[in-house]
Amino acid sequence: MQPPRPPRLVYCLAAWTAIALFFIVRNSLYRAADHQSLFVLSTATANLMSCWLWAFLTPPSWILSNRFRFERPRDAAVHAAAVFATMWIDAIFEFWISRPLTGRSPMPLWRIALDYSWVDALFYFFIVFLERVQRFRAQSAEQSARAARLESDLRQARLRALEAQLRPHFLFNALNTISSLVRGGEDDAAVRAVAALGDVLRGSLRQTAPEVALRDELTLARRYLDLERARFGDAVSFTFDADASAYGALVPSLVLQPLVENALKHGRGLDGRARIEIRARSSGERLRLEVQDGGKGPAPGAPEGIGLSNTRARLEQLYGEGGRLDLKAAPGGGALAVVEVPLREAPHG
Repeated sequence: MQPPRPPRLVYCLAAWTAIALFFIVRNSLYRAADHQSLFVLSTATANLMSCWLWAFLTPPSWILSNRFRFERPRDAAVHAAAVFATMWIDAIFEFWISRPLTGRSPMPLWRIALDYSWVDALFYFFIVFLERVQRFRAQSAEQSARAARLESDLRQARLRALEAQLRPHFLFNALNTISSLVRGGEDDAAVRAVAALGDVLRGSLRQTAPEVALRDELTLARRYLDLERARFGDAVSFTFDADASAYGALVPSLVLQPLVENALKHGRGLDGRARIEIRARSSGERLRLEVQDGGKGPAPGAPEGIGLSNTRARLEQLYGEGGRLDLKAAPGGGALAVVEVPLREAPHG
């Protein structure tokens, strides 16, 4: 970590001028209480000159505080020597410059050093205290930034691991579909399925970011359903209904595929048909995605598959409490999977 830099001289002069004004006002109040003249020019000038001297002593005192941090016995000795040095610098300044210029009565040099020693020690360690506070704040800010970077890196690593699980899972399902078509002698359907798989893989490979535009995710889900329709024919039907304003919204990549897969697997009706409805709605600052099937509905207490559990984990990693996944019984029968995420627009281009 870069040590906090000493304050600039202009800031030191401003701060110490304010301190001098405090002493001037205090002295005036004391004099008023004793029924004396409120303002004595020589005293006010002496206060200003003494504080301005400390304005010039602040940067070297700051540097000493940063370099010698009371971590070793030698550091305490260095600061004791620094206090002794500032005491005599202040005394010499007072003896040769301040008192002659302000017309105050002379005093022996040793007496000035003795009288001012406690003030000089107080001022010096006040500067040390300020430097340590500034260093602590800088360290805390750096630690917070480092923790945020580590948390972000960990979140990205977890997302990559979860997506790495989903992509092979998706590919294996698609290959199983094509394999079933080939074994069944449905060559034309197999060719269409291979073409659809190619579209899916190209779209999937382009989705390198954790989030994509909803329009791309809907296209990918449609291609996946085309694969399933090639396998099952009219036994699979699907509809898409999305707000036009939601097409550019950001959603987690591959968020719909596991929901559609779950609907196909568990959502067949009594006639053996799978009817899938995919909806997208934007409302206020939220985006709501729905995948509904026409089956019997979710069984109470049934464990989630890898697709749903990974989707839930990815939502938590990306949005924390801002993202959620619910799987419940649909009002008209079947299962309804609902994903809600913060509504954010995908960058153009």
